[in-house]
Amino acid sequence: ILVNFTMLIQLRHPQEAGGLPFAVSILTSVVGSFISAYAYSTYYNGDEKIDGETLQNALISLVAIWFVSAV
Repeated sequence: ILVNFTMLIQLRHPQEAGGLPFAVSILTSVVGSFISAYAYSTYYNGDEKIDGETLQNALISLVAIWFVSAV
């Protein structure tokens, strides 16, 4: 269960979720992070708010690093 939510493909056991359930889990994790970033940049009005463009660039970089490490 831990592996499905952290997207660590290297630690995935063959008898755990695989194939379509694993792919859907990864997709929902990636999409969920971008939805959370959008909600943060739209609705949060605190003093130390991170710029939306900076947050989006950070997420894109993290997804790119994950993709390179998974391939």
